[in-house]
Amino acid sequence: MTRRVVSFVLDDQRDRDLLDWLDEQPNKSGSLRDAVRAYRPPGSGAGPAPATGQAAIAALRDELARLPDVVAEAVREDLAAYRLAPTPPGREPSAEDPELAARLDNQLTAFFGE
Repeated sequence: MTRRVVSFVLDDQRDRDLLDWLDEQPNKSGSLRDAVRAYRPPGSGAGPAPATGQAAIAALRDELARLPDVVAEAVREDLAAYRLAPTPPGREPSAEDPELAARLDNQLTAFFGE
């Protein structure tokens, strides 16, 4: 079996997402081969092997499984610095703060694209 070494350069800032993804891969070479095969343009050869499609589906399933954690972390980061103002006199502590409710509605609308 003959092997060829191919190298390329990634920029620490511009390609941070790729570097982070690559750091998480137990088999970096295999993951890169699967990614290249999965995104090869149509008509550029024999096309991806059937196993590559399964690898892409598995990778997508893994990323979707992480989505709740990613969203939870983003919400935690966004709310970490937020401090509620003391309840104004004459208003019950359990009453909804209209300004806070409007901000939350705006954030949820922006997040879910409604």
